[in-house]
Amino acid sequence: MVDEKREGPGIMKYNNGRLYFGYWQNNLRHGKGFEKYPNGNSYEGTFAGGKAEGKGVYKWGNGEVYEGEWQAGKKHGDGIWRGSRSDSYIGEWRNNKAEGYGVHIWANGNCVQSVGDRYEGEWKECLKHGNGTDTFVNGDVYIGQYRYGELLGYCRQTVRIRSIHMEEWEYVCRGVFEWAEEWLWKV
Repeated sequence: MVDEKREGPGIMKYNNGRLYFGYWQNNLRHGKGFEKYPNGNSYEGTFAGGKAEGKGVYKWGNGEVYEGEWQAGKKHGDGIWRGSRSDSYIGEWRNNKAEGYGVHIWANGNCVQSVGDRYEGEWKECLKHGNGTDTFVNGDVYIGQYRYGELLGYCRQTVRIRSIHMEEWEYVCRGVFEWAEEWLWKV
């Protein structure tokens, strides 16, 4: 301690069971450190001014993991999130939310195909927003625009019909769920 303030390497056990070991500056967590919370969550990485800053890994007790960039204690910059059910998102983050360009894969695959539905494109506040492509486990593909998670504007969708003959067809939509009458068939 320097002038009654924590400075340099040290360990702190809080009354609520939280544990921090790492570096301090001016009585705040600063530099490399590891923090374990009473609920089983943990953070390992760099701190500045008492908050996660720079690169770090946050692990939730339920198995979720975020590895990437932090700013002022929030996910901010490039990062990878892996959910407890094998969902994942890799891309840009702003203020703890997926925002910018990224890829989200859902864990709805089956024993033959381990990956699930996939969206690659633009995000805003954890919602599909802007141009993107949805690729579904059943082979359907949607290419178009979203606005805060809702279909918007021009899109093109390729749908597989499962029957005796496997056929693929495309149609063009304009507006939110308004389908054009022109059908484009592919054999």
